[in-house]
Amino acid sequence: TFCPMTPFKLFLKNPLATLYHLFVIHPYAMIRHCHPVWYFVANRESRKLYNQNRISLPPVSQRIAREFKNHGIAFSHLDELFPGENMLITLQEYTARLRAGAEMKNNGKQFLQFLWDKIPVCDLANPFLNIMFRPEIHGIMNNYLGMWAKWYFFTLNVTIPVAEGSKPVQSQRWHRDSDDKKVPKIFIYLNDVDEGAGPFMSVANSHYGGKWRYLFPQRPPHGSRAPWGAVEATIPKEEIRVCTGRAGTVVFCDTTTLHRGGYATTSERIMFTGVFASSASYKYTLHQGMRMPRDIKASPLYAALSPAARYAITPPEPSWLMRVLHPIRRHREAEKEY
Repeated sequence: TFCPMTPFKLFLKNPLATLYHLFVIHPYAMIRHCHPVWYFVANRESRKLYNQNRISLPPVSQRIAREFKNHGIAFSHLDELFPGENMLITLQEYTARLRAGAEMKNNGKQFLQFLWDKIPVCDLANPFLNIMFRPEIHGIMNNYLGMWAKWYFFTLNVTIPVAEGSKPVQSQRWHRDSDDKKVPKIFIYLNDVDEGAGPFMSVANSHYGGKWRYLFPQRPPHGSRAPWGAVEATIPKEEIRVCTGRAGTVVFCDTTTLHRGGYATTSERIMFTGVFASSASYKYTLHQGMRMPRDIKASPLYAALSPAARYAITPPEPSWLMRVLHPIRRHREAEKEY
């Protein structure tokens, strides 16, 4: 992606993509990120649908939703969310079968092995997706955003331990995501994760509205990356959540918070990540994060989904601007992919 620190070098390498990013993507993202546009215009329909179709969350989900809104991060366990359903065993068995038969890929991150394709298939028979759209989880995401959320992306990966003292890279460093104004994600550990397994970490209260919100803020269409040691030097230790936990631990986090993870030194971490966003997410409207089966709407599993879940997996209609610029966008994506 375009880096604002080296525009001249990137222009020489790919002038069309650089100009497109500077004069189309950058202003488009800035406008959609602006609160009045984000809240009152781009998310008007999803807010209306949420307010017209409010549901009562289960007591456990209500507790998580309050904690999530207050701090930008909350914790639970599969046994607490789905008591008596042996959900952890179901997901572990599915993952074990996948690892045995799948060719694992790094998808651009050398410290991670991905069990699904870079752009995964939204298969409603997938047990991970099955629970994503249940009210125990999906209701929390809608509640956090205050609107019907869009299902943007998901991944299942294994963190590869690195040598002790290795320099953290990419998402192993403190950063904020750029996908949207709020990016509620869910992380599920499939094995026990201690400090040597690269646990997810986040600065509590650094989400939108939190007291640390303005520390190394997003710069749409980019996120941000904190300088070395700056977070530890600025943030009180008790505000840094190190998310260790036993298998089945569930972490809800808005990844516009300062966060990092995947720096494993002694053992692997097997983790599912599910990403939700609002309809205003510039990335969601520009790049489809998953592939939809052509016959998905004919599936009985689709018919069993709630209206909110069907809304979540329905790809957005491109704006008139994106329809006009679609050939340029496809050219840029092709260059990036191949």
